[in-house]
Amino acid sequence: MRAKAIPCLSFSTMSTAISVIRRRWSAPSVGKRVDFIGAHLKSKFAGDDFADVGKLNQRPHDQLSASDIKRILKAEQRAVEARIKLTTECINIRYYIENRFRNEPYPAIFLLGDMNYGVGREYFERKALFHDLISNLQGDVFFARRFLNHALFDYKIDADADANYRWSIYFEDAWDPGRDPRILIDHILFAQSVVGDEALERSGLRVRSGAGLVEHTAHVAANTDLEGFGSTSDHRSVSVTFDVADPVY
Repeated sequence: MRAKAIPCLSFSTMSTAISVIRRRWSAPSVGKRVDFIGAHLKSKFAGDDFADVGKLNQRPHDQLSASDIKRILKAEQRAVEARIKLTTECINIRYYIENRFRNEPYPAIFLLGDMNYGVGREYFERKALFHDLISNLQGDVFFARRFLNHALFDYKIDADADANYRWSIYFEDAWDPGRDPRILIDHILFAQSVVGDEALERSGLRVRSGAGLVEHTAHVAANTDLEGFGSTSDHRSVSVTFDVADPVY
C-alpha cells in the first residue's frame, strides 16, 4: 500500500567533524533507517601565512629573492599535503557509504556539511591534478545506484536565471585571485533511494524536485540588525525540503 506523504521537513548544513545521526521512520510498512552524515572537513592544514605567501606568488618570480621562492615552495608543499589529508577524509566517508550499500540495496543516506577545500582550490587541481573533493564523495557515476545527488543540482532563481546564487561563502583566495570569491563549500548530498516515485515506500521520505536552496534571504534577514557587530556566520546555510511518510521518532 502506498505511503501517504504528510508533513515536509527541511534540513540545513550545520555540522562539525564527522558524525552520523540515525533516524527511523515509524511506519510499519516502512521501518526504514535513515543516516544523516555530518561532515566538517578541515580548512587550516596549510598554515596561517598562506595569504602573505600567496601575494608573493602573484609577483613575477624573476623579481623574487631566493628566500621568497623558498617560502612559496614550502607553502605549496604544505597546501598539497593538506589536500591529500582532505582527500583522505573524503575517502573515509565514502568507505562508510559504500559499506551501507553492501548491507542493503537502497540505503537512505544524506551527507551534509562544510566541505572545505583549503587554499588554492582550482590552482592546485590544475597544478597537481587533484580530483574534486565533492566528486570523491558522490561516487562513481557509472554505478548510478550508489551515486549521491546534489541538493543544488536543479537550484535556480527564475527571476535571474543567469546569475550565480549557488554559493555559501565569500572568500578571496590569495592563491587564485582571479577566481570568483563566491564559493560553494556547504553541501547536501543524498542517495538515489530518497528520490523518485518509489522513495516514500522505500525510505519513508522523498526529496522534492528543486528542493535545494541556499538561504541567502534568511542570512541577510538574520544579520541586518548586527551590522557593525559581526555576523551569525560567514557561511550561508544550504537547505533541502523533503516529504515524509510518517512522523520521526
